[in-house]
Amino acid sequence: MIVFDSSGGNVGSAIQLGRMIRAAGLDTLQVRQLQCVSACSLAFMGGVRRVADPGSIGIHRSSFAPDSGMSTAEAVARIQAGTAQIMSYMSEMGVDPKLMELALSYDRSDMRYLSASEMAELRVTNVAVTQPEVDTSQVPARPNPPPALDASAKQQMESAAVAFIKGAH
Repeated sequence: MIVFDSSGGNVGSAIQLGRMIRAAGLDTLQVRQLQCVSACSLAFMGGVRRVADPGSIGIHRSSFAPDSGMSTAEAVARIQAGTAQIMSYMSEMGVDPKLMELALSYDRSDMRYLSASEMAELRVTNVAVTQPEVDTSQVPARPNPPPALDASAKQQMESAAVAFIKGAH
């Protein structure tokens, strides 16, 4: 299973990574504590089974840096070709290309995070996230405080933590 923490990057590379993930038969998981935005969302789509927390996938329209040196006509042509490539890839991965319509309505400087229902409807995710039923009747309203440690126990724990960190290069 692949989990991402990425602010995006190159669209072509993200599509290539997504295809590699699919070819390897891997699943993708996205948790809200980590980010998967922009081009990363395309790599996420490569998962055979895709699961994501609500608000963990961010999209917007692609753009070029102002100093890219391209003429307006060249930039428009490249954006159109890129849009077609992305829509074709989305279809190949089983994602509804309508996702592109949503992405195109958000500027590069404005990230749009997808809700659980949007991800399911647009097939960005294809496995439902289910929360297990929890019986809260036996859970105390306030957690029990941790047991107090004496100075010797604190020193042992600190030494063990330092040893662990030093060994984890």
